[in-house]
Formats: sequence, structure tokens, C-alpha cells
Amino acid sequence: MKIRNIFLIIFSVFILTFITVNADMTKQPELMNEKYSSHDIKLVKKQTRKLDKQQIENVMSEFMDQLVQEVDDNYKVIKYNSITELKNSFSHLASPNVVDQFIDYYYYEEDDMLYIVPTETPPWFEPSNDYQLEKLNENHYRVIQTNNSDLHGEYTIVIDIKLNELNEPYIINITYE
Repeated sequence: MKIRNIFLIIFSVFILTFITVNADMTKQPELMNEKYSSHDIKLVKKQTRKLDKQQIENVMSEFMDQLVQEVDDNYKVIKYNSITELKNSFSHLASPNVVDQFIDYYYYEEDDMLYIVPTETPPWFEPSNDYQLEKLNENHYRVIQTNNSDLHGEYTIVIDIKLNELNEPYIINITYE
């Protein structure tokens, strides 16, 4: 009789442990998420990608902040020594074609030093003004904004932005109309 009671006690403990473990697994779905493949996770990320107002403003502001470098009294750039160095600093913000479009116009090298051409900044995105946002495909957007300034008059800037795998904006084209 004692062996039977010991067996029942051990069996009961085993059953209770099994039920408790299974109950904990259903209460913690995040543990189960680890079983998804990376392909499944990418599909979920693709479905939730969306370019928002803050991302647009941030990437445009950061681009302009990077474009307007600090210089000394002779317009020599302080932080970078070459056009290549400066262009590389934009790699997380914009495509090489976009970067070339602005850097090649506003900067030059002389005697192994980098200089800015003393002029006004280009016509640019104004965060306080209205704009249109068009979704061209699941991760490609177009921002269209018409502005008016004393220096540039009326202009329309068209900015194509893609979202990368981490849902971060990346400027792929800028044109003016």
C-alpha cells in the first residue's frame, strides 16, 4: 500500500508540474514568438511600415544640418577634410545621387582642404507648411511641398523617401518643379 501511495504522490506531482508548465506557456506568448522564422518576422515588419510626419521632418532636418557644415573665417570646413569624407557622412540619410546633387554644388576641395561655397541654402522642405504625401508602394513615398521665399520665389520640392528594413527613412531623390 505504501508503494502505491508513493507512486500516486509522485504521479500527481508530475501531472501538476506538467499542467503548470503548459499554463505558463500559454500565459507568455512572447516565448512562443521565438519560434517564428526570420522570414515571418520580416513579413510582419513589412505590414507595419508607414512613413509618418515626424520621420519626414527628422530626415529632412538632419540632411540640411549635415549639409550646412561649420566653417572658419575662410569658409574652410572644420569637421571634414575632403568631399568624400563629407559625402560618406550622409550614407544613413540619402542615396549617393542625392548627396552628390548638393555636395558637388556647395563644396569644393583645394590644397587638400574642404571649403563651402558662400551662398544661401537651397530651397528646402518647410516643416510648418502643408505638404502632400503619396504612397508609391509598400516602402516608397513621395512628399510634395510648394513653398514661397523671398530668395527663391515659389518652388515645389518633390522628395522620394524609402523606408528601410528598420522602418527608417532614406531619401532616394529630390527634384524641384
